[in-house]
Amino acid sequence: MPKKKENYNNLKSTHPVLSPDGKYRWVYYISMLRNPSILFDVLWVIAISFGIVCLFVLLIRGCEGHLKPVDVWETTQVFLLLTAVFFAIGIVAYFFVAGSYGWRNRVFVADEDFDFIYQFLRQHCPAAR
Repeated sequence: MPKKKENYNNLKSTHPVLSPDGKYRWVYYISMLRNPSILFDVLWVIAISFGIVCLFVLLIRGCEGHLKPVDVWETTQVFLLLTAVFFAIGIVAYFFVAGSYGWRNRVFVADEDFDFIYQFLRQHCPAAR
């Protein structure tokens, strides 16, 4: 018989509570405003991506022989502007997502046997497989 998917959204505590099925559950949340690590990761990925593309464009222009110091500065300005625009979009999107999650992100749900923690580790941590 397939295992019924439980809805743990009604568990709002960071300490073990008795759930409707009779098991003790622990739900761990992080505040998305006090701990914006997800936002910093997204911004870091955006910066690295645009940096790599900028270097690739400069490399191609250099191989063609059309690269002057003025061209380097203009290309860098364009990519810095694009990075700033995508940073702004990323920050606005982060606050929309944080608001829709109730300003906190559920990290994991664990029961008495810690089944859900192990499932989380197997899915998201390659070293735990």
